[in-house]
Amino acid sequence: LTALLYISGFFGFSQQIIQVNNYQELLSAKSSIRGGEESVVIELSDGTYYLDETLVFDESDGRSGSSTVTYKSAENASAVLSGGYLIDGTWTQVAGKGYYKISIPQSAPLNKIQFSRNLYVNGKRAKRSKSGPVTIRGTYGAPGPMAGFTVTASKIPNFSKPQFIELNQLVRFRDHYYRVLSMNAASGINGDAIYQLEIKNLNWARFMSLSMCPGSDHQELDVPFYFENAIELLDEPGEWFYDPEIRALYYYPKSDENINTLEFILPILDRLISVYSPKDQGNKVSNINFEGLTFAHTNWEWTSKEGFLTLQGSNTPIREYAINADRGTAQPLDKKYIDAAVHLDGANNINFKKNYFNLLGGNGLNIHNNSENINVLSNSFENISGTGIRVSSSFNMTIGDTSNLEGPVSNTTIANNFIHQIGLEYKGCIGIEFMYTDNIIVTHNEIKDAPYIGISAGYGWEGSFSDNSVSMKDAEISYNRVENAMNTAKEGGSIYTLNRFNFSAGKNYGLEIKNNYILENVVKSSRQAPIHNDEGTHQILIYKNVIDSPRPNFQWTHNACSIDITDNIVNYGAETYILGQPKRDCSAQVNVTGTGYVNPYDGTESQDEIIANQIIDASGIQQGQEPPNYTLTVNNLEPFKNTLNFYPNPVKDILNIKSEKSISNIELFDLSGKKVKTFLESSSKIQKVDLSEFNSGKYLLKIKSEGEK
Repeated sequence: LTALLYISGFFGFSQQIIQVNNYQELLSAKSSIRGGEESVVIELSDGTYYLDETLVFDESDGRSGSSTVTYKSAENASAVLSGGYLIDGTWTQVAGKGYYKISIPQSAPLNKIQFSRNLYVNGKRAKRSKSGPVTIRGTYGAPGPMAGFTVTASKIPNFSKPQFIELNQLVRFRDHYYRVLSMNAASGINGDAIYQLEIKNLNWARFMSLSMCPGSDHQELDVPFYFENAIELLDEPGEWFYDPEIRALYYYPKSDENINTLEFILPILDRLISVYSPKDQGNKVSNINFEGLTFAHTNWEWTSKEGFLTLQGSNTPIREYAINADRGTAQPLDKKYIDAAVHLDGANNINFKKNYFNLLGGNGLNIHNNSENINVLSNSFENISGTGIRVSSSFNMTIGDTSNLEGPVSNTTIANNFIHQIGLEYKGCIGIEFMYTDNIIVTHNEIKDAPYIGISAGYGWEGSFSDNSVSMKDAEISYNRVENAMNTAKEGGSIYTLNRFNFSAGKNYGLEIKNNYILENVVKSSRQAPIHNDEGTHQILIYKNVIDSPRPNFQWTHNACSIDITDNIVNYGAETYILGQPKRDCSAQVNVTGTGYVNPYDGTESQDEIIANQIIDASGIQQGQEPPNYTLTVNNLEPFKNTLNFYPNPVKDILNIKSEKSISNIELFDLSGKKVKTFLESSSKIQKVDLSEFNSGKYLLKIKSEGEK
């Protein structure tokens, strides 16, 4: 039963507390407080609340004045809002196969979706059935519009249900998923057998997104494709496949798994929470708090229906040449963003504190245009397919248009959040991404293991909309710790900027990037830099950041102007900066001064090293503001303090090793314990080991320093 309590305080203050124990009680409690005036706390008891549909909060669900509505886990409880379906039933092994099958009953709510892109097994993301790398032969359809791709028949199976297949290809920073419509046998120009793969919405990929436009400079036929989501590809333990036509789920258990004791959750909702007020009403949903909750098990089936053809970050075009609108043309802004577990649009004074965003098939949190006074404090974002936190959108042409009452996202604070393992499905996604904002502070966050950019600020190439003073104004990125970003995709930075940032009276910069610590251990390309100021970047300060990366530390390109790069501390021997293509360049307005260089292995402690360590200590999550699950997963790497540091990892050829003591011997072992090589380099604190002769795989290094056994 729902318990109703009233707690009275001083000065006539009263607060209603409603305790709920299941999903139906949560719905009843939410409905019962609509339109009220007093403050209310809805406490959720321990357990998983499987949602049948998105919880929508409109103006009546909020409060005005100083009153608030708070949804929170009860004390010592962990309430999980789940968008998944808990699978129950008997698994049967498929004859002659290592995988099992279970039929989903007609009573299950899977009619809400056509495709499910994820499966969560015992609290972990399982791998969708997937091929190894396949080189596509070319395109077909000429002289008319391109219809699809061709592939040599011997390279792929003759798929029984090609209409479920997706082709995944990572091209620099664009991670594409092409939806296959049909697969037809044909003959190649040499008479050999090929398949023609008809692709849905292939024309959307034109211009910057498609890597295979005939005759363009964007052809990258050597970049492999991966085929996903077919029963014929279900050939490794831990993989799964769902057939919606017969409502059958297949899973290949790992050697240490008993399939009858595993928990399987299939996501059915794209969005858990929507805080939304129609713009034509001119009002906003206000004064709602979410505290101590877990948001889990979402889907995003758009990709499986239409394809996903990345422009940059978490958006896709939904018509041909959609990117042209970002270059100031009259083209409509036809793009779509990855949905999020929690979405705000037309919201005011919404606060997120100590929540856990985990196991999500889209983004974690989207804060859309026309929202203000949003605080995202001490939350954890982990195991997410897309972007951790996205603020505003690229639809800047609508901002300031009084006909639709839409404005930028204003007065936003994102602080003390732990963002870890995002972009697991869409590898062009970002830890924290903000675009057209007015007064945003991103501070004391920790971003670890991002495949692409850690923190991205701004949007709109080459200053197209840079004179719009109501957007991209007064931003700060400070005291953040960004570790191991850019570990998969290319062309970007751990911190990245785009377009002009305007500033209010009394300020000198529209964006300040200061006192951040950047560690890049895994870098697959030397292109760009840890702090990368891309096209049209204007009016920013880069001050007192500590950067440890094998790449050049700063880059600006394409009409980037009015940038002061001052008193930053970088690795000794690393190139300070690199200019991009000088197209519309005004680099005379970029000033690099006071750069400090640290060599922690030279036996001395310089003043720059002391300052660097102070900045490192002050960066990241503040004591007392730790988000949930933070201490269980974080592993701070501080190479300015460590006795041993090596990069890149994985390594293709040269492995760099640094130690505070001279290294006298290096030995390489395979995982069976067999020594495969000994490196007898001259004794030095810095070593370069050439591993290019060895096959791909995992190896162990044994490093001996002077005076050690």
